[in-house]
Amino acid sequence: DKVEIDKCTVNIAKVLADIFDIPESTIHITSKQNFDSKKYSESDKTTKYYSFYIFIVQIDNLPDQFRKSSFKHKNKKYYWMTFDEMLSNRKIKKMNLDVVDQVRTLNNTLLKD
Repeated sequence: DKVEIDKCTVNIAKVLADIFDIPESTIHITSKQNFDSKKYSESDKTTKYYSFYIFIVQIDNLPDQFRKSSFKHKNKKYYWMTFDEMLSNRKIKKMNLDVVDQVRTLNNTLLKD
């Protein structure tokens, strides 16, 4: 519901600000979509149910270091992936194809608007 999504956006902004040392006031988050998914867990040998929420995050004056294809921050390595890169990754494709497809479809829809 709306209250839960509003809480999520506040938490996401706080976490991003903390992790990346950027002002929370520069982070703008919009809820775009949510969906449920049912997946079989190989490790737990059971079917699990998930609820996914997709947000668009815009950051004013994003520091250049975070615009690189990969970067290290606070001793952790990060990297951006294209949809094609995600879909060519066997683990992502096996475990999260539904999520990648949802985000890709939403992205394509937003690009048309």
